[in-house]
Amino acid sequence: MDFDHVFLAPVLLTKGGMTPHKLPLPDSIAEPLRAARVRRIVGTIADEPFRLALHRQGEMTFIALSRDRMTTLGLSAGDLVGVELSADPDPDHVEPGAELAAALADDIEAREAWGAITPGMRRALAHRVTSAKR
Repeated sequence: MDFDHVFLAPVLLTKGGMTPHKLPLPDSIAEPLRAARVRRIVGTIADEPFRLALHRQGEMTFIALSRDRMTTLGLSAGDLVGVELSADPDPDHVEPGAELAAALADDIEAREAWGAITPGMRRALAHRVTSAKR
């Protein structure tokens, strides 16, 4: 896939917030995305695909990096990483994961309830199911 924006970003470690590691977007990329009211993006970080929310804190627009993503990518604060991104063409898409998808396929009431909640709630529920410890 060809992405609209390609750049290098430093991994920042900031205070506050749930995810302290952030990849700031250059203003030349952030400003048009903000103007177009883009809220979700797709792309790659260090050649690993992602589908994430776009965040803003003060004047900084950034991609939040979870601890798991930092570990998977082998990144540390201060590293410079290649980023490719575009506005998500389907920002309401939620990947439920294999187990939740199977449960939804087997239960019509659950599937109807899933369809009735917001994409943000679907993402939260899918995350809880896929990250549950066994």
